[in-house]
Amino acid sequence: MKSIKTLAGLQRAWNASNKQAACFYKRPYILAPALARHIQRLDCLEQIDDAAARYQAFRLIPSLESELQAIDSSLLTEERLSLAQRHRAMRPRVRLTSAGHTLEGIIYDLLNRMEDPWRQKAKQYWHPLSDRLRELGLNPSMHPYPADPSNERLRYDRGGKYRWLTPRQFENIVCRVRRRLSRERN
Repeated sequence: MKSIKTLAGLQRAWNASNKQAACFYKRPYILAPALARHIQRLDCLEQIDDAAARYQAFRLIPSLESELQAIDSSLLTEERLSLAQRHRAMRPRVRLTSAGHTLEGIIYDLLNRMEDPWRQKAKQYWHPLSDRLRELGLNPSMHPYPADPSNERLRYDRGGKYRWLTPRQFENIVCRVRRRLSRERN
């Protein structure tokens, strides 16, 4: 490890160590066992009657960050990959909200409310979709399309990351939803 000689070096070291810990906080398969182990050690402190002895025992308990590192280092590569895959599978990418809303489901609800969803063109539902995404807290915003600045595309927030929707993609989804609605209504 490089020796720290300046305040900026200290800040870089601090940021690097916190970034690693933050990475562990996002992985429940590492965070859950580390928290359980840490809480178990803290619960053992309640059994110590002497305040000075309890304080000494508390000082000897490793930090949560060291617990996270210990759990991470104890996992085999295969286990880590399996646990990560299981975590990703629990939160599929198509779900936009914690309630389980998908983009196609949102568009389906939007069109299903209409008496005749085939009367208007698909692009006329573009702005109502933006309003619905705003209601769901996905913070939509319109941006020019890089390949053709005269076109716009919709950017919305999904779990701290941004996703993009072009009018053509939207029209394809509207077409799929209309086929589904026609099957259901007949």
